[in-house]
Amino acid sequence: MAGIGNLCLAQQDGGLPTTSAAGSAPGESGVAVFSLQFRGGMHFSATTQQHFIWFASPVRIDCRIGGRTLRHEAPAGSLAICPAGTDCGADAEESVDALLVAIDPGSWPSPPQRVRRLKRA
Repeated sequence: MAGIGNLCLAQQDGGLPTTSAAGSAPGESGVAVFSLQFRGGMHFSATTQQHFIWFASPVRIDCRIGGRTLRHEAPAGSLAICPAGTDCGADAEESVDALLVAIDPGSWPSPPQRVRRLKRA
């Protein structure tokens, strides 16, 4: 998965997961989408310069973001957000189907610098 930084992905046998779809919008919008299938288990670790948004099939998973770890039963459609520059990872001992959305934070305009205060009634 070229262009999304320092990323390690593996399934139970140590091989790469199957990528059933991958792409980004024409003109490089800074958003890339990957459909991944991990068979028999899943390992993911990264420290990237992009935001990662994960959607996954139901799975018992150990998640790590910024040094904090959580083991939980993730239901169908679970969402995980890994902010750019954060050390993150996940491990599961069963098959996982996942959708990864990688977003380049530099491709979006900065928020307005001037904030208008609302008057209280």
